[in-house]
Amino acid sequence: MRFSFFDSRVRQGFTLVEVMVALSVLTIGILSLVIAVGRGVFATFDSRDVATATLLAQEGVELVYNIRDTNILQRKNAFESIDGLTGDNVVFGQVHSSNQGEVLSLSGDRFVSSGGTSTKFRRKIDTKKSSDGETLVVDSFVSWSGESSFPPIAKCAPSNECVVVSVRLSRWLE
Repeated sequence: MRFSFFDSRVRQGFTLVEVMVALSVLTIGILSLVIAVGRGVFATFDSRDVATATLLAQEGVELVYNIRDTNILQRKNAFESIDGLTGDNVVFGQVHSSNQGEVLSLSGDRFVSSGGTSTKFRRKIDTKKSSDGETLVVDSFVSWSGESSFPPIAKCAPSNECVVVSVRLSRWLE
């Protein structure tokens, strides 16, 4: 009887090389899946932060709208107490000066300006009258980078952990 590599009676299992190749392929496949899942989880958290910051920036603009509309209803100058603010915060109808922005806290399911648990989000609202005095430019910045200052408006982007919402307000009823 002659010995043959292809004889099924002689060959009873896998060689060590075959097992090592199979384990290597399996390890690379599992490692790729773990890395993909990790990146997906990170992207989910990053997207959540961008969405939260965008909504907080929009809320900052809405607070300025609220002050303007309240002023008009009380027959005051529409931009009274909000025109020319630089580095100031508007919090529920009150203006608080802070060039660093205000750290927002979480109370229950709401973001608040004081009390609650401190979060990584900071908001700063800048306002400036247009040259004709008829409109007000409002920039509401929200940052979650942990930096002590906000970047310039041109560099405020989600990749820098900052968002800005800018609007022009008119007097609309004077």
